[in-house]
This record gives sequence, structure tokens and C-alpha cells, in this order.
Amino acid sequence: MALDRDTIDRYLTAYGNSLAEFDADAATALWGLPGTIVNAEFAGSLSSRADMAAGLSQSYPLYRQLGLAGVAHELLESVALTDRLGVDLG
Repeated sequence: MALDRDTIDRYLTAYGNSLAEFDADAATALWGLPGTIVNAEFAGSLSSRADMAAGLSQSYPLYRQLGLAGVAHELLESVALTDRLGVDLG
């Protein structure tokens, strides 16, 4: 079952809000476990939400320095990868 555009928009909005509010717990609640993170300083999987939140929180000083005031998105296209990949926003 493919995700509909409204579900995708709600997910991206919730994720954007969690980043703009510097709420690592809310952001990582939207991720699956284990969470895989890849950037210039780190590549690996974290098996707990607490570890993922701690890692994400390390980015917040830079976000604040850059003046992050909000996060927005525009959904241009959606392609279902499989029937089993999805998100539950409750």
C-alpha cells in the first residue's frame, strides 16, 4: 500500500517542526530503528532513540549559529519503493 500525499506531507511537516523546535526526541521518534546516519564526521547505525537524539542534538549549535528559523518542504513526487515501507503518524 503506497503512502498518500497527505500522509507524506504530515510526516515531513512533523519532522520539519521537530527540527525547527530543536526537539531531538520528537525528530528521532519519526525514525525507524536502527537509525543510520552518514555525514562527514560519522557513518554508522545507532540502535536506540536516546543515542540518535544525542547525535542529532550535536547539530543544534550549528543550526542556531546559522539562524535556523523554520523548515519547509514541497512534495514534488512520490514513488512507492515497496508495499512494506511506510510510516504511522497515529
